[in-house]
Amino acid sequence: MSIYMLQSGLTIGFSVAAPIGVVGVLCINRSLVQGSLIGFISGLGSASAHSLYSFIAGLGLEYLSTFLTGSEFLLQIFGALFLCYLGIKTFLKKIPKNKINIQKVSFKTAYLSTFVVELTNPQTIFFFLALFSGSGAIELENSLSVATTIAGVFIGSALWWLFLTTLVGSISRWITPRRMRIINYISGVIIIGFGLKILLYSI
Repeated sequence: MSIYMLQSGLTIGFSVAAPIGVVGVLCINRSLVQGSLIGFISGLGSASAHSLYSFIAGLGLEYLSTFLTGSEFLLQIFGALFLCYLGIKTFLKKIPKNKINIQKVSFKTAYLSTFVVELTNPQTIFFFLALFSGSGAIELENSLSVATTIAGVFIGSALWWLFLTTLVGSISRWITPRRMRIINYISGVIIIGFGLKILLYSI
């Protein structure tokens, strides 16, 4: 049973992380500009948020789940504004002529930024609430199966980010300062677009 739950968690984690959204754009941008490690750390922030929501839904924390559902509007507004902030910051980031002098994102900032983005994404919240509900696809019998599934979700999500950032980071050495500037412009516009889309749909 534990092996089955682990496999289920791996599939869920990989599947929810794989679609390229705003976190994917951030991870790709950071992998190209700073290398695969900082991109992977960014991905771990997303994987942690996935694990947290699977923990909440898997243990059936009814009051917290109800609060999150009832706070959908506030989460959308906060998440949209945070995305716009990240997008503007990415767009306006200065790229020096020498790659050595590039202002780098710290591990802490890389991790926390994607954690907050994923944590305030209503689609992620409702995905896990639906999946772990009584009528959902996963039936958890005890705390061991909950813990095994959560571990699988984290590992599955982390494996996707490892694959993506390693692949993208492998070409980062060919990225010149001029190309970095273009990458930041494009990434910034895409991230702002995600934020504005959420903002418009929530109002």
